[in-house]
Amino acid sequence: MRLIIIVIVLVGFLVSDCVRHMDVVPVVAVANFPTDEGFVIIGRVNYTGDPDYLPRTIVEAPETIETSLRFDYAYSGGVSRDPYGPKPTWPGVRGAGRTGNIVTVQGRLDVYRDAQLLRTYVSTCTLTVMTGYVEIFSATSKECLLAVRDNIEMQMYEDREFFRSLKQ
Repeated sequence: MRLIIIVIVLVGFLVSDCVRHMDVVPVVAVANFPTDEGFVIIGRVNYTGDPDYLPRTIVEAPETIETSLRFDYAYSGGVSRDPYGPKPTWPGVRGAGRTGNIVTVQGRLDVYRDAQLLRTYVSTCTLTVMTGYVEIFSATSKECLLAVRDNIEMQMYEDREFFRSLKQ
């Protein structure tokens, strides 16, 4: 009986100490999104960030290949405190309320042919983390950066007929 009570209390600590909620917009439901590298578009890529966060659906064209397509990709983001303040915990258990961080990341991919803007893909991730501990910002922002990247990839995949029509 004591063991059951201890397990329930420990599970309560885990459940009450960290609550995470992620929203990514727009909602894209692609059932057959390829997990391999079968769907890629080649062009000039204008991006200076970490390559892990660049949508894998675009690839830098080698210098020997002439292309009129250009991809401008950028993301921005930040962290803010929960505007509703600390949340109460069980009385006497921790002695302090939980605090919350809200990580927001927005990514934008513009697709150009020559100087003409053809398409824009935008995705926003909001990750709310309620915790009694210090949450590592880089880990939560990385989750959002990857979610934004994946979302833009899926938007492009939904638009694959458009990209097929661009083939020279």
